[in-house]
Amino acid sequence: MKQISEKQLDEALDLLGSLLEESGVSISLVVAGGSALLAQKITSRNTHDVDVIALDGGDTRAYPFPAALTEAVARVARELDLAPNWLNNSMSLFLSRNQLPELVWWTLDTRTYGSRLQVSYIRRDGLILLKLHAALDRDEARDLTDLTALNPTAEETVRHLNWILEEIIEQTTHPKIELILNHLGHGHLLSRYQKAP
Repeated sequence: MKQISEKQLDEALDLLGSLLEESGVSISLVVAGGSALLAQKITSRNTHDVDVIALDGGDTRAYPFPAALTEAVARVARELDLAPNWLNNSMSLFLSRNQLPELVWWTLDTRTYGSRLQVSYIRRDGLILLKLHAALDRDEARDLTDLTALNPTAEETVRHLNWILEEIIEQTTHPKIELILNHLGHGHLLSRYQKAP
């Protein structure tokens, strides 16, 4: 699968915005993942796709996409030789507004691509939470790489880990916490998440 660089991300979204202008349809996306890190220059790592977690500032699920958006995404893929799902809404199947702290939705980095496309990127604080959750949930090296780029402090790490454990996982610990804390240089926090013998 062709990876997306920062330049290609801008090109794809500019073209998507132009196509939406042609169709007269306005779209507002909320974007997380590697493309949000790339757009905000937190990392220079290329990304597989653009993860759309919601529409309309978080008020509307992104799955399924509106028909006009689906058509425009397919044209962008053909014209720029990107994967058909370069704009990916599968994350929104598992994540809704009420599953993230409201602060995530209040601090979006919003940009416009033409007059019909608005893209709101999740900022650093929300990305730390999402990447910590991803690192707990799957075995992808890029999650730890992205966490390194985000460089959360010990306080940020504890706050987000506690929220994930209480609100999403509903556990007091997790077997991958040791790996994550050691990777981030916060191994001294591990005792908070170890079960008593």
